[in-house]
Amino acid sequence: MKTHFHSEICTQCGKPFDPCRGKCPNCGKESVDFAEVKGFQPLTPMGWGKELALFLTGWLGFQLIAFAIQLIALATSKGAFVSAGLTGASLKAALVSFEGSATFYEVVDFSAYVLLFCVMLVILDKDLYRLTAKFKEGRAYYGLLCGAGVMFFSMIYGILIQLTGLEGQSDNQTIIDTMVADSPLLCLVIFGLIGPFTEELAYRVGLFTFLKRVNVYLAYALTALIFASIHLDWGNLGSALEWAYFPDYAISGFLFCLIYDKFGFGASYLAHAENNFLGILFSILRKLLTSAQ
Repeated sequence: MKTHFHSEICTQCGKPFDPCRGKCPNCGKESVDFAEVKGFQPLTPMGWGKELALFLTGWLGFQLIAFAIQLIALATSKGAFVSAGLTGASLKAALVSFEGSATFYEVVDFSAYVLLFCVMLVILDKDLYRLTAKFKEGRAYYGLLCGAGVMFFSMIYGILIQLTGLEGQSDNQTIIDTMVADSPLLCLVIFGLIGPFTEELAYRVGLFTFLKRVNVYLAYALTALIFASIHLDWGNLGSALEWAYFPDYAISGFLFCLIYDKFGFGASYLAHAENNFLGILFSILRKLLTSAQ
């Protein structure tokens, strides 16, 4: 099994570089292993250390950030409830109600994604230019067509789930719909634009590229499964409906990997952002139509 975790010394300028980049970033000399790393050309290799850092930040870092914000939000609300004279059972009921409210989800998720976005920009540093340059490539805009395909697949999958007799949607989607109903414009920005950016960095530029250095099939399988797992409600794993939607997230994750592998970051981001943005927009339209009836 080939691995690509070593640095190569450029035969022209003598400087070390990641051979998965294909060419020396200093002088443009082609890697001596170019034939072996040719499959990395549409990707954005950043060195295995930075790729691993992006993944861990987007996966574990997001969980830690969200958890810290939850504690702060609950502590702040508890202080406000106590100041209002609530104690004992009434205080506990108020906290439980707040923890299940749209406001709580918004404070936690919106803040966590914005903070994660900022941290990832710091990690990217000068490599941010390499990512933005991907949008200058014509193949990046295949992502718009691919994104429509991913969304169509999810719609069909949802219909098939309903036909099995299982009614409802995943807890992740229920929470998002709750926030969309309360703050539609912020949801479009956070979940339609910023969220896909951080997730593509973590799971495609980070995890997929890192794992492809070991084995491409491993990269597709693990990235798709881990991507699906972040959309599970781990407190409700006994729900048949929750597991019924797991393949939907896994296949979507696989398709985003395929888009990234074939067309690059620009395409996978546009596909992911389009999928999320249109999903939220349709949710807003359904809410407006329901209210108008």
